[in-house]
Amino acid sequence: MHWTAIDGTRINLDSLHGKVVLIYFFASWSPPSMVELDWVRDLASRVPADTLQALGVCLDKDPVALPSMLSDHGITWPVYCDGGGWQGPLVRSLGINEIPDLWIVDRDGILRALDAKDDAVQLIEKAAGDSAQ
Repeated sequence: MHWTAIDGTRINLDSLHGKVVLIYFFASWSPPSMVELDWVRDLASRVPADTLQALGVCLDKDPVALPSMLSDHGITWPVYCDGGGWQGPLVRSLGINEIPDLWIVDRDGILRALDAKDDAVQLIEKAAGDSAQ
């Protein structure tokens, strides 16, 4: 899986082998997504950067306004947004049908959770083999 984030960062999950990867699917027009965006940011900040990489996939229709919103929320990790919303090619190819959603990919590149919101800390610890305090 690969894409280009809105800041120009090229993302290739194969290159993240060895790290746990959180992929957060959200939209600025979804209040629950925005509440959880801050929670995911805080969760990701508790795990060392050499252990975990957070990524975002935003379903907004206006990718131009996204950098400002991300900055307001302190999001520094790469976020993808093609402006296609639910019909965007990446969103459709991944079968996303609800937001917010949080995926966890383990160090070996194996998708371990498709909806990790309820037990994310435990899943990260298991995927990393470390402690996400």
